[in-house]
Amino acid sequence: MEYAKRLEIGNRLVNELNKAHDLYVHAKVELEGLLETLPSGIPCPDGDLRLRQAGAAIRFVFEQYVVALRRYTDFAVHGRVPEDHTER
Repeated sequence: MEYAKRLEIGNRLVNELNKAHDLYVHAKVELEGLLETLPSGIPCPDGDLRLRQAGAAIRFVFEQYVVALRRYTDFAVHGRVPEDHTER
């Protein structure tokens, strides 16, 4: 594979990784902010639902971040091009 093509793929993977990281950081800040609103640590009735939703959101974006990190690492370290980047 030519250098310019590898550079383009690497840049796309870095962009995907940065987006996934930003989403994770945002979800983490939201969850921490929600936890700070619970003075006693015991959520109000609707607070339980909000906590579960925030927890589900952070798990989802963390999984996306791990996938993006794995894809980038596989490319950078092992030279494996993700299937969705081979046709571009």
